[in-house]
Amino acid sequence: MPEGRAVAAASVREASIDGVVERRWLATLQQLTAGIAHELRNALNGVAVNLEVVRSRSARDGVAASALGSFAGSASDQLEQVIAMTDALLALTRAGQEPAAVGRLTDQVVALVRPVLAANGGSLDLVVDGEGTTRLPVTAARLFVATTVLAAVQATRMAGEATSDAHASLRCRVRPSDVGEGMPGVELRVEGAFARSPVLDDDIITLAKEYGVGVQPAASSITSTFPA
Repeated sequence: MPEGRAVAAASVREASIDGVVERRWLATLQQLTAGIAHELRNALNGVAVNLEVVRSRSARDGVAASALGSFAGSASDQLEQVIAMTDALLALTRAGQEPAAVGRLTDQVVALVRPVLAANGGSLDLVVDGEGTTRLPVTAARLFVATTVLAAVQATRMAGEATSDAHASLRCRVRPSDVGEGMPGVELRVEGAFARSPVLDDDIITLAKEYGVGVQPAASSITSTFPA
């Protein structure tokens, strides 16, 4: 009986923690969505404007096709940006496949964050050395990947001004690592010229400990290490 009660209590605790993770992930996803809404609209407007230029000028006599190439190319680039953001958003809202791949999740989050950074003078380069699967549930992996990247983005605000929209450049890398005592893991590290050290809120740090995720903020980087 005592063992049965202990198992039941553990199950209730796990369900409670999973519920907290789900709620925090939905809030984080909303934050990501709010960030890209403006960039999606801008990109779609750009596609429409460039295609209208191509349409109107191609109807004129004596207009060489070469004169339309730059407008068609711009429309194509903007459309690719829209597709990348839409694909990433759809992937992050679908039921996840396990085991979760930190590299793939980071690529999806970066696809949503990069346009916002670029629009505000920043950039984000990503290097993925292998997909880096983790035994974490997909929702938990998504949450910790996204909050790590977002913490770095917030830390790039120039001169530490909370109202400033200017950002610096970030470098993001996913690679094999360990979680201590020789146990295999996956490292997600984001570096940049931060205006201040990246910060994760206490609830996220507590949840990370529950799932065995190591989080190390520093003056110019933030690293999260996932158990493989």
